[in-house]
Amino acid sequence: MLSCAHGDRQAFALLYERYAPKCAGFVRSLLKDPEEAADITQDIFVRLWVYRSRLLRINSFEPYLMNIAKNAVLDRCDHIQVTRKFAENFRVTFDEVSEETARRYEADEFLRRVQKAVSWMPPARRKVFLLSRFYGMDNKSIASLCELSVRTVETHLFHATQYLRKKLLP
Repeated sequence: MLSCAHGDRQAFALLYERYAPKCAGFVRSLLKDPEEAADITQDIFVRLWVYRSRLLRINSFEPYLMNIAKNAVLDRCDHIQVTRKFAENFRVTFDEVSEETARRYEADEFLRRVQKAVSWMPPARRKVFLLSRFYGMDNKSIASLCELSVRTVETHLFHATQYLRKKLLP
């Protein structure tokens, strides 16, 4: 781990060979989806490489890795849940407006564009935006939950709204 932390690619490759199968198996046992497990495992090891200097503070790598894997699965599940809830809310809105097939196609297409735009937001901004717009939390509650100032929450929401307008409106 010391060699990895100092940027030794061969040491990292050995770490990957030894622990990636265990990590993928653990993730697969939680998700029951081999492809998703492989994607998450790959993402975990990419992050480990990017933040390799943190390895200097780790006493036992395997429990550390399994904790990262558990959190990655929880994050993925949260993302899926938020995406589904957003899709349901959005569909209800558009179903009320019109039952025409063309309108539904436009709504689905717009939903995909919104989801894609939201997914490209910086993580903190995306989290604040989703908590505000989809969970109905007020700025003070979001600030407390995310350990941010209310002003920072307001700034995130302002930039998120501006970003969505720019991406979605003609």
